[in-house]
Amino acid sequence: MIRLFAFAFLILGVACKGEQAGTSQQTQNESDIRLLEVAEVIGVDAGAPEFVFGEIQAIGHNSSGEVTVLDRISANIRFYSRSGEHLRTVSQRGEGPGELINPLAMCLWPQGRISVLDPMRGGFFGFSNSGTYLGIELEISRSAHLNTVTVSDSEFVAVKNRLSFEGEAGTITIFIGLFPFTSEPSVTYWEKELPFDLMDVGDMFLEHYLYTSWTADQNNGNVYISLFNETDYEIQCFTKSGNLYNTITMDLEPVEKTEAEILGEIDHVIALLTALEGGEPQFNIECDPFPYRLPVAELCVDPEGNVWARRGTTEEPFFDIWTPEGYLVGQAVLNGVGSESRSWNFTIDAGGILAYDENPVLFQRIYIIE
Repeated sequence: MIRLFAFAFLILGVACKGEQAGTSQQTQNESDIRLLEVAEVIGVDAGAPEFVFGEIQAIGHNSSGEVTVLDRISANIRFYSRSGEHLRTVSQRGEGPGELINPLAMCLWPQGRISVLDPMRGGFFGFSNSGTYLGIELEISRSAHLNTVTVSDSEFVAVKNRLSFEGEAGTITIFIGLFPFTSEPSVTYWEKELPFDLMDVGDMFLEHYLYTSWTADQNNGNVYISLFNETDYEIQCFTKSGNLYNTITMDLEPVEKTEAEILGEIDHVIALLTALEGGEPQFNIECDPFPYRLPVAELCVDPEGNVWARRGTTEEPFFDIWTPEGYLVGQAVLNGVGSESRSWNFTIDAGGILAYDENPVLFQRIYIIE
C-alpha cells in the first residue's frame, strides 16, 4: 500500500476559479490560414545514441535558441541546433551529483538556467545551458508537478494533486496552479476533489491530465486552460492573479474516435502511469476512454501573446489562433504529416515551433516546424 500511495502522490491535475467571465466566439471563415511545414527532423531508429530517443518528456528552446530535450529513459538533457546538429548532452542515469533516474518535467528559464524535476532523486535539479550542474533547487519527493509551463524567471504553471485520508476513506484533490518555484501554489486556477479509488486512477489520469490542456503567456502571465469536455470547444482565460476574465468558445461538429484510437489511448495511459511510478506498477490499470475526439487537444502561446488551440477533431494538426480577448485572428495547418500526427505534442516559444510524437508507431523524433 505504501507503494500505491507513493504512486498516487505523483499523478494528475486541473482546477477552476475566477470572476464572472464574458464569452468570445469567432467563426472560421473570418480568418486567414497559415501553412506550416516541417523544416528539419531529429531522431533515428538506431545509430548514434545522441539521435536515439528513449522517451521524450519535454522540449523547448533555451535562452540561447537551442532545441532542448529532456529524455526520461536516457535520463539526460540534449541540445541541438535549429538545423538538427547535436551540440551536447548533459547528465545521465545514476545517483551521483547531477545525475537523474526518472525525470518528469523541465523548466527552461529566460535567464538561461534549466531546472529538471526528478522526484526519485528528491526534487528539482539545476543546470546551466552549458551543462554545469548547479545543485538541487527545490526538494520534491511526492506529488510531483507535471506539464510545467514557465511564466517568468522563477514561476511556472503546472498540475499537481493532494491525497488525504480520514480512516479508510481517501480523497484526491487535483489542481492547476501558479508555483513561484515552490511545492504549493501561490494561485490556484482550477481544482477538483474526488474520492480516491485505485480502480479509477486510469480514468482520472485521462480526464485531468491527457484530456486537459493549459499554457501561459510569459509576457503578461495570463493562463489559459481547456478543461476536459467531450464535445464543447472552450478555453478559459485567467489573469496571472487568478481572475477568470474571458471564455473562448467555438461551434464544432463532434467526431467519434475509431476503435484503434481508443485501444491506442488505453495502451498510452498504461505506459504513462507506469513511467510516473518509475517501473511496472503493482496493480492493474484500467481506463475507459471517452468516445469522441477532443474539441481542443492542446494549447500554446506564441511570442505575440496569441493562443494557439489545436483541434482534436482533425486528422492533421490544425490550429485556431486567438487573441487574449478572444478574437480569432488566424488559423494554421500542418499538412502532409498524416493521421499519426494526432499524438504529436507541440511547443511554441520565442525560438519557434517544435513537436514530438508522444505515442509513436515506431520511434520518437523531433520536428522543427516553420
